[in-house]
Amino acid sequence: MLTKTDRAKLANLARSEGFTTLSNLASEMKTQLLNQRPGGATEFEFLRDVIEREGKILGVDAFLKEIENSV
Repeated sequence: MLTKTDRAKLANLARSEGFTTLSNLASEMKTQLLNQRPGGATEFEFLRDVIEREGKILGVDAFLKEIENSV
C-alpha cells in the first residue's frame, strides 16, 4: 500500500526529467524485445518465447502506467 508520502514522491518523479528518461529507456527496451527473433526447436518453444516477450512488453507498459495512475 502506498502512503501519501510515496504518492507524493511518485508525483514528483512523474513530473521530472527522470521520468522522461525512464520512458525513453522503456521504449528502447520494448524495441529491443520486438527485434528479438523468437527461438525454439519446436512450435511450443517458439510460442513460449513469443509469449514471454509479449509479457515483458506488457509488464513495462503496465509499470509505467501504474506510476502515472498512482499520482
